[in-house]
Amino acid sequence: MQILEIGMRLRFIVPLQQPLKVYDKSNTSEQVSEQVSEQVSEQVSEQVSAILLDCQYRSRSKQELLAAAGLANVYLNYKRHITPLLEQGLLEMTIPDKPKSRLQQYRLTEAGRLFLNR
Repeated sequence: MQILEIGMRLRFIVPLQQPLKVYDKSNTSEQVSEQVSEQVSEQVSEQVSAILLDCQYRSRSKQELLAAAGLANVYLNYKRHITPLLEQGLLEMTIPDKPKSRLQQYRLTEAGRLFLNR
């Protein structure tokens, strides 16, 4: 039963057809966060694969790599997606002495080729 109060102190009792379900918030939030993390990791791995595949045959600029992954050309995307690949040795810079050069491009390393072949 549900009691609805409408102005002027009138109350109506409305029977519900189905009983209300009570959810365990802690269990639900764990399931949701687990699903979200799975979706994010799948999306990130797809983006990493797209970046590595894009520079498989020739070196590419930062803008080209981010576009291949379907990302906007902003610094945060560069930091999240390209920098880890550089740190892991899957990509390397064509001008390592000048990392901020406007002519900077990125190429696949041997480790990156092995990663793609897996």
